[in-house]
Amino acid sequence: MLALLPPLAAFGQAVYGNIVGSVVDPSGAAVPNARVTITDISRSVSFSTTTHESGYFTQRHLIAGNYQVRVEAAGFRAAVLETVGVSVDQDTRVDIKLQVGEVSQVIEVSAETPLLKTERSDVAVTFSEKTVTNLPILNRRFTTFEIFTPGVQAFPGQTAASEDPQGSFRKLVNGQSFAGTAHLLDGTDNHDSMLGLIVINPTLESVTEAKITTANYDAEFGATAGVVSAQTRSGTNDFHAIGFEFLRNDHFQARNPFTQGRKIAGTDRFIPVTQWNQFGGGAGGPVVKNKLFFFGDYQGTRRNIGGSVLMRVPTAAERQGDFSGTGVDIFEPQSGATPAQRTQFPENKIPASRLSQPALNLLNRYLPLPGIPGAVGDQPNYVGAGSVKFDEDMTNTRWDWYYSQAMHIFGRYSFADYRLISPGVFGSVGGGPGFDPNSTFSGESKTRNQSIAAGFDYTVSQKWLTDFRFGYYRYRVNVDPGGADTTPAKDAGIPGLNNDPVYTSGMPGFFVNGIGGFNFGYALGVSRCNCPLRENERQFQLVNNWTSLRGNHTFKFG
Repeated sequence: MLALLPPLAAFGQAVYGNIVGSVVDPSGAAVPNARVTITDISRSVSFSTTTHESGYFTQRHLIAGNYQVRVEAAGFRAAVLETVGVSVDQDTRVDIKLQVGEVSQVIEVSAETPLLKTERSDVAVTFSEKTVTNLPILNRRFTTFEIFTPGVQAFPGQTAASEDPQGSFRKLVNGQSFAGTAHLLDGTDNHDSMLGLIVINPTLESVTEAKITTANYDAEFGATAGVVSAQTRSGTNDFHAIGFEFLRNDHFQARNPFTQGRKIAGTDRFIPVTQWNQFGGGAGGPVVKNKLFFFGDYQGTRRNIGGSVLMRVPTAAERQGDFSGTGVDIFEPQSGATPAQRTQFPENKIPASRLSQPALNLLNRYLPLPGIPGAVGDQPNYVGAGSVKFDEDMTNTRWDWYYSQAMHIFGRYSFADYRLISPGVFGSVGGGPGFDPNSTFSGESKTRNQSIAAGFDYTVSQKWLTDFRFGYYRYRVNVDPGGADTTPAKDAGIPGLNNDPVYTSGMPGFFVNGIGGFNFGYALGVSRCNCPLRENERQFQLVNNWTSLRGNHTFKFG
């Protein structure tokens, strides 16, 4: 049972798991006052509780992992379950039948997984540490697992890579708004509600498990469409380390015969230089055995992806007003009120006096001439080749201190730095579509995300428990067009477009319609560059929950 003050969305507290169950004698009668000792196998930290008059027991606030459960009662043999798995935000039920005998006698018992979950009503999928570690995931993004959950589908419009280099994933949970899905990391908010983005996308090495709840979630999570909760890894009594490196480059890549049929100008290469290198590792262990533990990890990515873009650019004749080779009639726009009333330019040539000199200045300075021979009409006549550069540095550090059986304290710091540089097909200043076929973004993006979580849980008495948590995150992204310190429109003679050295510098977005239409510059409709952009979000969170155990019932409020 749950009582809760009016919540804010995503104030969920999915940090710990619980072990609950009952102890009975051979006849099925309840065994009160049996001593239940639950030991964290990896850290040798023990917790003790007793069964009440109905034989029921519960041990809450357990870090996800494997535990040993030992039950002792006068007149019965001690019963031991060697391995009981505990998951985040879940109750693991263990029902034990004792055998008559001496306490000094020990029997090993087994617990079957119930066919029906009776302790909780939530509809959820949990991805274990083994699943997170072993499944091959492109980009090694934890959020990729979300799409494997029933009822979850990708939102048609994903956030541009320039504003979401951490690889968030906009999703619809059971058809509800993507902005309503809560993301939690160690029980603290990890979610930009405006864009529906995850702030820290933890490395796979740092995630011990994740749970995605799609329906019937607890009231403590607030008004959300779904809840994605992840728990970071803690150190154990044994030192462990891991290292990895993945490499992919153009030496292993086949060329596209349609866009890479000709050598890149000035080189002997058909394929632009491409390199994708992802590396890192992690380590954890005890600082003080059975008391103080640490775990830290790092992941770096150095990606330089080459690509080609086919475009249609104005020919030398068209830049002089000669459209006789296009096969499309060009009409004098001022000769009639409607297209049917207008007259055609003689020989399909626009007089030089009717051409815009500022427009010609832009075309001749920033747009190249065609480079594909034989192209006619509106066929692509120019191919641009280049590379998109992406650098990533991510790290997580966590400390756990078991001050006593009654108190556990933890702290975590996460840092992620991203740099995305994507030139346009017409160069840094000219812009235009980028070379990444998945986003076509061109421009420069720098993102730095940080997150802090700290808290402690305390067993006040056999019937009262409390936990406090503090959370903070910072989501900062700067997006600029290429050539951000230039004033090409102003230099070409177009007033009013390059007035500010920061927010209106660089090439504006230009859209050219009609025969062989093309776009250049920087704008959402040209290069998916929402730039210039300065976004700096901070959020502080302070949480306190209280749990009261009354017989077979649990009351929680906060």
